[in-house]
Amino acid sequence: MQRYINAIEASLSSENWYAALGIALMMPDVCSGLEEGYGRGRSRYIEWFDTYMLRKYTYNHAISGPIIFLNGRNCYALRCAYLHQGSEDLSQHEVRENLDRIKFTTSGTHCGRINNLLILNVHEFCRDICESVREWILNRMSIDPKIQERARDLIGFGDGFVLSGTQTSARP
Repeated sequence: MQRYINAIEASLSSENWYAALGIALMMPDVCSGLEEGYGRGRSRYIEWFDTYMLRKYTYNHAISGPIIFLNGRNCYALRCAYLHQGSEDLSQHEVRENLDRIKFTTSGTHCGRINNLLILNVHEFCRDICESVREWILNRMSIDPKIQERARDLIGFGDGFVLSGTQTSARP
């Protein structure tokens, strides 16, 4: 799991916003998939986000009570819009609740809301995801042998691989 966190952080450092955001948006899928195996993708994603991220995107107003800037349903709609269509438009996604669009900035505003538009800072959002994944690793993955076993099947990259006893390496 650390390799994904490292990839997000390296992408942020090199200002590769698209890669950072793409990997960050897939992390609730990866974590929740390791918990339960395959199936139930949408509901798993929403539940994971609401468990590990919702409190970071909820403001407790003294008079009017909690104001939720981003919940699991809207983040899942963003994930679908961004990863499948390269878009920030949520308006056509049935799972969304109250947002039509999410705009990302590279500096300044984080969790700004104008009607059905949410403004997020890409650095802050990706760091929040990384922090939540670390929390999930500590509270779930580190104590569950089934999750640890499933994690062994996550994609990894190396210089070569062994196929039928023959060492193969990448081209120079």
